[in-house]
Amino acid sequence: MATLLGRVEAAVMPERRLITLIGAEFDGFEHPDPDRWPLCWAGTEQIHLFSELADGHQALVTAEAWDGPAPALRAEATGVAQLRSISGRILISILDERALTDYLQLGEPGDYTVDVQVTGRQQLRALSRQPAWYDSTPRGVEHFQVRLWPSDRDR
Repeated sequence: MATLLGRVEAAVMPERRLITLIGAEFDGFEHPDPDRWPLCWAGTEQIHLFSELADGHQALVTAEAWDGPAPALRAEATGVAQLRSISGRILISILDERALTDYLQLGEPGDYTVDVQVTGRQQLRALSRQPAWYDSTPRGVEHFQVRLWPSDRDR
């Protein structure tokens, strides 16, 4: 059974649907197409999450480090990607690379499975159709749970 090693969490205002997590050795954004990757994408020292809506709300993002495959969760949408971590650490940020959390220690540098589970997307879409949407900034309706573990532990 896998063990949870650590967790960070932040409320993030998506920018053009994009939410980012970056590693300590991050060296520049790659620009994946959200139409091709509808929920998540990962590369070297970066993970991109794609919100249901472009803006107007704050999504809750929880990132967790595990020592092996994390237990299944109930989710509205799921996605899997592969992160190449040079630093073994990652944090939740916004597009100008400003950190919203401390670094989460993943483990040794290497390849990590990125398991993304999301809830609240349908509710967020329904709220966005209400006139009151423009009078407030909904927070935490859409919740991304990003769980990472060493890829060699998938087997």
